[in-house]
Amino acid sequence: MAKHPDLWCHFSQITQKIPNTVFPKRPAEPDTVNEKYSYLIVQKNAETPNVKYENIDQAKTAVEKSYFWPRIIRPAIGKHKHVILDLCTKDSGKTGQLQRRVIAKSHGIEGGYRMAKRMKWGDLWYFKHRVPNKFRKEGKFGKRLW
Repeated sequence: MAKHPDLWCHFSQITQKIPNTVFPKRPAEPDTVNEKYSYLIVQKNAETPNVKYENIDQAKTAVEKSYFWPRIIRPAIGKHKHVILDLCTKDSGKTGQLQRRVIAKSHGIEGGYRMAKRMKWGDLWYFKHRVPNKFRKEGKFGKRLW
């Protein structure tokens, strides 16, 4: 994320301002505002599953596997019959790789389209990366899809 100065780990929350009776405000000023909060979680001498295991297949429980799942770093962009997600992933052994995934309606339940519509900023994305059919060729003429 250091390569992208406009991105930072945070989430958005609508909060209510102090009422006008306490601190007078201009009449046109709204009483609710969309504030951004940043957070940091620190633990001393902790061996987390993503340090202990090489890949997600070695993790035993769902809680341990969640350390390998990518996190949504921006609000989901809903388009017609697809959703665009910006994820912070751990691909090829490097942490913090930014990746934009397009989840189409044709991906169905197994591909996560229904969940992608409901996902919020900061949630974990636990669906595997789906490679489009045109890149999943098998044999001389490709894999038959019907």
